[in-house]
Amino acid sequence: MRKIVEGPSAVGRRPSLDGRRSTADGRRPTAHAESESNWNFCSSKEIFNIKIDHNADSVLGDRTNDNLDSTCLNNYRCDNNTYFKTIKKWREETKKKRKKKKKEKKEKKKKRKKEKKKIKRIKNKRKRKKGKNKKIKRMTNKRKRKKGKNKKIKGTKNKKVEDEGKVMSTFMIQYRWLILFHTDDSKDKFTSI
Repeated sequence: MRKIVEGPSAVGRRPSLDGRRSTADGRRPTAHAESESNWNFCSSKEIFNIKIDHNADSVLGDRTNDNLDSTCLNNYRCDNNTYFKTIKKWREETKKKRKKKKKEKKEKKKKRKKEKKKIKRIKNKRKRKKGKNKKIKRMTNKRKRKKGKNKKIKGTKNKKVEDEGKVMSTFMIQYRWLILFHTDDSKDKFTSI
């Protein structure tokens, strides 16, 4: 599909052998080879699966001879900037994929952060509830203590028991002794525990 360009017809229009210099009319070099007489061009159709218009003007003369080189990628750059177009296409696709991946990663991170926040919120709520209950308990105990403060005598336990008209007023526990005070004046009873 591409003409093998040899000899003087190629001179002045070909790039340097290292492929750095552009063609004489200022266009990008389309091919470079090991020797001056070996100027092959490839269709790139089989390699990149891209439809190429082979009737388009070639950078290096017209095409009369069909010559396909399957190993062209190892030695040459393709004609009509096909190689560069393909690279561009591939880069764009890769960029899109990378962007998509990045976005997914970001979304995942956001979701995970949200979940963590939710769990933390629930935990804090439980803690607050617990603390509130403790506080209420403490307050009630304090109130109870305050209430009975005036009545209490240190080291005693006040208990009034009414039984058949007799009133036992105080139980006093001290040094493993139980002393009972009766309203009956005739006797005092001392009993050891």
